[in-house]
Amino acid sequence: MTLARWKPNSVRANDEFDSIFRTIFETKKASLSPKYNSQWSPAIDLKETEKDFVIIADIAGVVKKDIQVKVVDQVLTISGVRKAEVNKNNDYYHSKERYTGSFNRYFNLPDNINQDKISANFKNGVLIVKLE
Repeated sequence: MTLARWKPNSVRANDEFDSIFRTIFETKKASLSPKYNSQWSPAIDLKETEKDFVIIADIAGVVKKDIQVKVVDQVLTISGVRKAEVNKNNDYYHSKERYTGSFNRYFNLPDNINQDKISANFKNGVLIVKLE
């Protein structure tokens, strides 16, 4: 995903095409059973303020030490691991919908982002990354 300033007067045809494209692939992704996916992807909100971009990621159940935020060659990577619970009592699950395992999210950074001013904060299962 490439970060770029939003221009409200942009061509609407591109927005409609992007919406259709996302709908097709999100529908297929949603129909996959979690047990057949080896990776999961946390939900991300990306907002722009007057001075920075803010990435907000929902990664509940991931321990802070298992989260990495790094920049290499103008690409911000958020990665981590949500470990599966150990079933010590051999309980029977009727359904398991929570993803476990590793995840990666990538964001191409514009040249005007100051990599020395990137900050990250993780609290209550939410990671907030600020890019100035």
